[in-house]
Amino acid sequence: MRRLLKRSDTAVIERLVADYIRRGEHVDRSAYIAEHPELATRLAAALPRIDVAHTAGHATLVDRANQGDATENIFGNLNGQTSLVGGDVDHYTIVSELGRGAMGTVYHAIDKRDRSSVAIKTLQAGGHASPAQLDRFVREGAAQANLTHPNITAVCDTGHHDGVPYIVMELITSGATLQSILEDSGEPFNQRRAATVIRDLALALAYSHEHGVIHRDVKPSNILMDGPVPKLTDFGLAFVEGNNARLTRSGEMIGTICYMSPEQARATDEPNPQWDIYSVGATLYELLTGQPPFVGETQPEILSKVINNDVVSIENVGGKVSRALEAICVKCLEKHVDDRYNSARELAADLDRFLGGREVLAPLIHWLWRRTRRTLVRRRIAVTIFVAAVILGVNSLYLGRRIADQKHLGVLQSTGGGVDTEQFSTRFLLWALKSGESDRRVAAVAALSARRDPSIDSALAELATDPDEHVRLQLARSLAEHPRPAATAICRVLINDDHEIVVAAAVKVAEQLGDPALLPDVQRAALHHNSSVARYAMMTALRMTDPQGDKVARTFLGQADWPARGWMLDVIASGAVRPDLPLLFDALGNTANENEQQQIHDLLRSCTGADCEPLPAAWQAWWDDYRHRWDARRALAISGADRETGLRAQDIVWQVDGVHVGMEFNWPAAAGTEILIARDGKFRSLTLGSGGSQAHTCFIGMIDSEPVGTSPLAVRLRACRAAETISTAASRRQEDY
Repeated sequence: MRRLLKRSDTAVIERLVADYIRRGEHVDRSAYIAEHPELATRLAAALPRIDVAHTAGHATLVDRANQGDATENIFGNLNGQTSLVGGDVDHYTIVSELGRGAMGTVYHAIDKRDRSSVAIKTLQAGGHASPAQLDRFVREGAAQANLTHPNITAVCDTGHHDGVPYIVMELITSGATLQSILEDSGEPFNQRRAATVIRDLALALAYSHEHGVIHRDVKPSNILMDGPVPKLTDFGLAFVEGNNARLTRSGEMIGTICYMSPEQARATDEPNPQWDIYSVGATLYELLTGQPPFVGETQPEILSKVINNDVVSIENVGGKVSRALEAICVKCLEKHVDDRYNSARELAADLDRFLGGREVLAPLIHWLWRRTRRTLVRRRIAVTIFVAAVILGVNSLYLGRRIADQKHLGVLQSTGGGVDTEQFSTRFLLWALKSGESDRRVAAVAALSARRDPSIDSALAELATDPDEHVRLQLARSLAEHPRPAATAICRVLINDDHEIVVAAAVKVAEQLGDPALLPDVQRAALHHNSSVARYAMMTALRMTDPQGDKVARTFLGQADWPARGWMLDVIASGAVRPDLPLLFDALGNTANENEQQQIHDLLRSCTGADCEPLPAAWQAWWDDYRHRWDARRALAISGADRETGLRAQDIVWQVDGVHVGMEFNWPAAAGTEILIARDGKFRSLTLGSGGSQAHTCFIGMIDSEPVGTSPLAVRLRACRAAETISTAASRRQEDY
């Protein structure tokens, strides 16, 4: 004390008041003043201005300047109640005292009706309790009694005994609070334990808020631990929606300073759930570091930090925690309400994501930027002037370039990148890719892809995963028109795209490149898409392997996935793949389900015309007889042609220059080629004219060189064969057909 007296009297008074507040138990005010006779007068004047409710080492501070006579010093009547141990409170027998706080005493009691153990809380002031004490006590019981949640201490009963109110609650055997656990262990919680406790607490608060109750005093000392399960208790300061009675007056600060939000500390806003979310974050911070977010020598110092200072990073306080959990904690402690979680349930969901190893919604904290941002906000006038000067300087340097770039963008967009793009620099086109407008970016991709500069391959490769599907589609189409060294790598990414139109364009590129390394990706696209894209990919895979498609057919028929096998059977039935009858016999007997068995049976009849039972043995017997007589011959089905060619859609090209269409023949044939076609039920000879035409391969089953089977093409060819006159047939050899 002699050392303290050397300082100014004001500083000494502040230290003594802070010491009085920091003591976590009831302090006799008169005795405390008597310990400092030289400052008794000034200390007596200072202490009545502060109303303190101590709980487990933390102080609840209430400014009494505006309370008048309505709020009395709650420590003024603590001698009104003696211990109740051994006595009865109504039908409860008091067994022992569990704990004593600034305002109430908690006892272990036995309910004489069913012999169950309960906890009973009574006012220490007893019948001498002030109106403020009675109001808070009744409010606590009423608020807590309406809440039933596994993480909220249950209230079983309330009543009055000899004029003294009491609350009957579930008995928590251990009786340990988070505060006492932290103090006893002397070290913070590990992050999973802390996250689990706070997640359960957030769920309790979410339930409470949804029922119109705001706790307003969430802190470690108000959280009991029932084994690993946290139990929120002490609703004495709770705000209940729809209750007209006010516990505090406007402008009055209430709560525990170390855990209260800035708006709660300023006491300017109506109570809202964001107060509790902040307090939960402060509790999480203490569980991870061993101390509240803001500490200081005096209450005004702590208040100033709560309102104005940014929280210190957990690592700087000595804690070790993942960035994700730190982000959750800091989001709860944001100064502005809009920056915190929208609700306690949203907070609980984010903690669930953390505990499940998933990405959390809270943005990761970059402390250097965070501190810089707060400094900029505080000095925003000077910063605004500086930034404005820099912007003006930069604009003066680049304004001319940007005007030219914008003009070029208009030209680029209007032409779709299809004009002579050499007028645009590569720098400009790369900049146009970042313009933000889809049409401009698509045009820039088209222009860049036409350039042979290998230095832009990396930029094009990045576009394969661009968020804009129009850009990815243009990239695929450009690769088809302008193949480049990086085309295979880019095509592989595009084939595995989520948008089917992009996949289809990439599959086309893969076919043009003809790179066998892309075949597994094309097959994968055929297996993973349930649409025409899958069929197109399947056909492309067939064309990329061998003309007859046997290898790919075996791959798809060996899949366990029904659509893949079904589509391949459809492809074989369409005649696009040479039917491998032994393979179909094997599928019919070993891997086919009931639907596939019928489909394979119909396919075999379409290829052979045989009328066998849908059994592998029946078809195998047929094969043993016809093995050397059956064959599959290739024909070309015309799907479209210019009038000058002399062809029509639906024509079947059966011979080219007097020879059957072989596997080595590629359509279209040159003008002047002599072809034999099937049209309108007759074979017709035709000299192919100039012009374009499109055709696709069809395989026709043959027995002894005669078309067989039930496929439409086989039926048409047989009709043509039957319609020939004897003289026409005599002029041709049978094997020509």
